[in-house]
Amino acid sequence: MQIDEAITGIEQILDAIDLDSYHLGTDKNRVDWATALVGLGNRLQAYGSHLAAKTDQDYSCSDATGLDMASWLAQQHQLTRRQALRIVQGGRQLTGLPALEQATLEGQVNLDQARVIARHLGVMRPDLTVELFDQAEQTLIQQAQEFDACYLDKIASHLVQQIDPARAEQAAEQKAAADHARATRGRFLRLTPSPDGQLLIDGALPAVEGEALRQLVVANARNCRDLYVKNKPAGLVEPGPAPSMLQWQADGLIMIVEQALAKGRVPRLGADRPRITVTIGYDKLLGDLRGARLVATGVRLEAHQARVLACDAGILPVVLGGGSQILDVGREERWVTPQLRRALDVRDGGCVFPGCDRKAEVSQAHHIRPWWDGGSTGLGNLVYLCSVHHPMVEPVRGAPPGARWEVRLRPDGLPETIPPYRVDPDRKPLLHQRHLIRLRT
Repeated sequence: MQIDEAITGIEQILDAIDLDSYHLGTDKNRVDWATALVGLGNRLQAYGSHLAAKTDQDYSCSDATGLDMASWLAQQHQLTRRQALRIVQGGRQLTGLPALEQATLEGQVNLDQARVIARHLGVMRPDLTVELFDQAEQTLIQQAQEFDACYLDKIASHLVQQIDPARAEQAAEQKAAADHARATRGRFLRLTPSPDGQLLIDGALPAVEGEALRQLVVANARNCRDLYVKNKPAGLVEPGPAPSMLQWQADGLIMIVEQALAKGRVPRLGADRPRITVTIGYDKLLGDLRGARLVATGVRLEAHQARVLACDAGILPVVLGGGSQILDVGREERWVTPQLRRALDVRDGGCVFPGCDRKAEVSQAHHIRPWWDGGSTGLGNLVYLCSVHHPMVEPVRGAPPGARWEVRLRPDGLPETIPPYRVDPDRKPLLHQRHLIRLRT
């Protein structure tokens, strides 16, 4: 079919779609429709980028409009110059890569993935034979069926090592040495007092030393934020909007200085958690945890909040009988030690829920078998989940089997997530991309 006929047909089909019929489908129908249209959108983007690049390269747009293709697209579709250039350059990057271009047009690879693959292939081309280059291109196209652009970037970095190990090892060593030398030579820190009472900070550090500083700043920033949240209900902070994350990080850097001037103590990031004391009736302690209250503020916890806190924090229960009489002040249990958290950092790397990119430092330790069901606090019964996915996975008493998302450890020790029946009738286990990469590199 000619291009103009195809475009007209696509427009007519899109105009004919009755979005009101959405309500006539089942839940699965609706998910399938949305998924299919997003896939078609990826293919249309690929075709548009392909034609935009060709139109720019053969000067058709310049001859017809007096503008380059990026300028014309920006004007016609109210795009920024950067957005329009990205469309044109996306097509240009596929020039000379026929297999990747075809896979993109067929919808096997989206444009973001194609850009990553093309960039890495461009770096590899001078160092590989034609046969090895074609092998690298096909391998990355296949990997795009399972990994997004971000993870493809990581895979591509290791690809030469797999297809030509000797050359890759030498190149990697040379690059690491050159990067470190350049970063060390380029280090600087500029502290400039300003007339309006501020100290302006600008600088650059080598990666390892810079990461250590970043971890300290983030750790102290979280500490400052936690103190703010704790004191606000008691009226101990000034009124007004809460500080932004950038302001918290500034406070975190100030705290590092104050601690260094004192005894040099700094909080551990992702290690110790606050001790939370709650009051709860004896029958509720044995039941569904409803009715728990924080001793510090008297705030009542929702049942799911109590479950999540019990999973990741050291809870000191003050058990009450009739008339709020204190029956017992229990001791802390279920404490996830700093050593366990370091082990989780290494094994999980962050939230294990598929598609989540939350890092370990902002994840919570989840008991696979709940503590109230006899679950132990050990590496074999713990995984990292972020605050969004933790409540989705946390078991609920009385819920029928397969009603909720679940997590378990595979025989090789890696965590996998199991969808509920309503999402996948076969409940096929899902492995996070970071762990798939670990198995293949």
